[in-house]
Amino acid sequence: MLLVCLGQVPLHAQDNELGKLNEALTLYQQKQFAAAFKMFAQLARDGFPYAQAMLGNMYLYGEGVAEDDGKALLWLQRAARRSDDMAQNWLGIMYASGRGVPQDSALARLWYERAVAQGSAVARLYLERLAPAR
Repeated sequence: MLLVCLGQVPLHAQDNELGKLNEALTLYQQKQFAAAFKMFAQLARDGFPYAQAMLGNMYLYGEGVAEDDGKALLWLQRAARRSDDMAQNWLGIMYASGRGVPQDSALARLWYERAVAQGSAVARLYLERLAPAR
């Protein structure tokens, strides 16, 4: 289940990669998860943070692939380190809920704050729901 609104793919991608990212996103939106997963996986291996975030999401929710929290964490961390706000938000969700990682409100807050700093309205909502920092 995709918890954030999927917008357009990053503008910094080259035209060919941008076309591939858009095609993968279209397949995803059409719920053709296996085909989308294959395309996102190649783009993720090629180093595109948006594709890495989508791959992490697909592992997290078992879309086109078996659920695997460990692989979700790996791909989301890669994308988050490259400033992908969706990945940062999903890492916040994982740490807030303890899904695939030890529950850690401080790390959840850190990832939500990083996503909010980039303008993520969804992360702001999650951050507001998180218990106040001590």
